[in-house]
Amino acid sequence: MSDPNVASLGSNFSEGTASVNDIRLHYVRGGRGEPLVLLHGWPQTWFCWHRIMPALAEHFTVIAIDLRGAGQSSRPESSTAYDSVTMAADVRGLMAQLGFESIRIVGHDVGLLVAFAYAAIYPENVSHLVVLDGLLVGIEPMTTGFLRDPRSWLFGFVQTSDLPEKLVLGREREFLSWIFAAIAFKRHAIGSKELNTYIEAYSQPGAMQASFGWFRAFGAVSAFNESYTTKKLNVPVLALGGDKMMGGFMVPMMQSVAENVCGGAISASGHWVMEEQPETLLRELLSFLS
Repeated sequence: MSDPNVASLGSNFSEGTASVNDIRLHYVRGGRGEPLVLLHGWPQTWFCWHRIMPALAEHFTVIAIDLRGAGQSSRPESSTAYDSVTMAADVRGLMAQLGFESIRIVGHDVGLLVAFAYAAIYPENVSHLVVLDGLLVGIEPMTTGFLRDPRSWLFGFVQTSDLPEKLVLGREREFLSWIFAAIAFKRHAIGSKELNTYIEAYSQPGAMQASFGWFRAFGAVSAFNESYTTKKLNVPVLALGGDKMMGGFMVPMMQSVAENVCGGAISASGHWVMEEQPETLLRELLSFLS
């Protein structure tokens, strides 16, 4: 099934699927030059990058991926299939099939965890790492500090077995609409087209449960991340977050696990930095990645 949103990017973009790591991975590709991989977070799909993809494609070959469990990628039933190391292997398999060796990689939210794991496991294959407004779970004191925020209740909710699925089934629009508004600064930055795209994606059979698997793997993900506080990455890192959400601790968080970190807060933005401040984010990305 083709994604109608791909056409809105222009004729320079196309979509594809690849069989990797025993799953099907869906991606959208366009542009020219060195590969730039974009990894979305929860509860989004590759489409969260659509406002900056055409401009990025003037400088790079852009590959925006639906992570396993999301969009048109496979949704494995096993609750053990959604840790960041496994999902990084998905991305590595896709890059091998596409013929790309060294990449620039960007991750937002849950995609941040996958991008970090990719850079940690395959450092010789990553020239630049960008992490956007998300928690590198297991890294202190940021993890504990985040869990003191009243908005962090969602972490506990979606990690609970079975109950979230029962409460959300059939109420995906109400649930997701509330989430997008609750952690935004510019509350209307995600418009009806974006919202409807995400609601449709996460209303597919098994989709919401699969996405909860990302959070239910946090125990293993935390242990993996913690191991890099003593063997830090040498890959250059840009760490950015919305000044109304996580911008204040993105740089110190990444300095716990990487030697070469720059970045800071994006003004007038909540969690959804790609939608709330796309022009600012684009400038930061091009400056760092070029």
